[in-house]
Amino acid sequence: MKSRPVDDVWFEYHDACLAHPTAVATIEQALAESEQLQISVREIASQLAGTGITYDQVARTLAAIGRLGALLPISEANYRRIPDADAKTRPERHAAVRAIGWATRDLGRAIECDLLVAMPADAAGYVGSDFSRHFYDLRTTVRTLVAEASKRVILAAPYWDEQVASDLADLLERRLRAGVRVAVLARRPQAGTTNERALAILRAALADSPGSEVRILERASKVDPFGASTFHFKVACADSRRAYLGSANFNTAGLNSRWELGVLLGPRNAGVLAQCLEGLWSAASAQ
Repeated sequence: MKSRPVDDVWFEYHDACLAHPTAVATIEQALAESEQLQISVREIASQLAGTGITYDQVARTLAAIGRLGALLPISEANYRRIPDADAKTRPERHAAVRAIGWATRDLGRAIECDLLVAMPADAAGYVGSDFSRHFYDLRTTVRTLVAEASKRVILAAPYWDEQVASDLADLLERRLRAGVRVAVLARRPQAGTTNERALAILRAALADSPGSEVRILERASKVDPFGASTFHFKVACADSRRAYLGSANFNTAGLNSRWELGVLLGPRNAGVLAQCLEGLWSAASAQ
């Protein structure tokens, strides 16, 4: 086998950073805080239990640091720290973690998503008072998506009510004046229902804006067991770059007083979702 150049010892470390930059940074921090000369994969993995970092990630990172000469392998999963080499290579290791972390941050955000929740007033009794700190408020997120759109807003939900429709109509009218096109996707409402009145409010808000309207995604189907081809998802998408996708209908119960969960998608997945919605929008009818 052809020998690799000396600089190749860094490739394994860089590859580990690319594969899991956050894990490498955390493992490096644990090593920096430890005064032990004997380093065990199992002990580091145990120390980092609960952080989401796996045994294999620890093993890969320590092996890469060992290739740099900072750790001397003494068995398959145990090392001895070499203080001089550790001190010499640590600045460059930390620089690599930071640089690769910065380079992959936007990609990570594009793939990852934030969690959203709407919940009843007594929610703390179910899940504890600190539950909500892991989530963004669902209603606020939907309103923010509408308010910050600069080109296109797509709102899709099977069921609406007058309060939410009126609330969103005010926001939509301001975006329309800024040149934003608005698409509202709904199911065919039953006559005399709050759903029908809500859609009337939205139609009135969009009436004088070309390219913006309410469309119905529902048609009779002989193959559907319930007799209609329609939809059940709930979405708010802004400029194909960010989107809410979840369980909450756009009515007062869904956005304010019942348990509903959703996710806020970044550009990559929001773009794919927007393409799907535009196809459904084209297939929907104005009545």
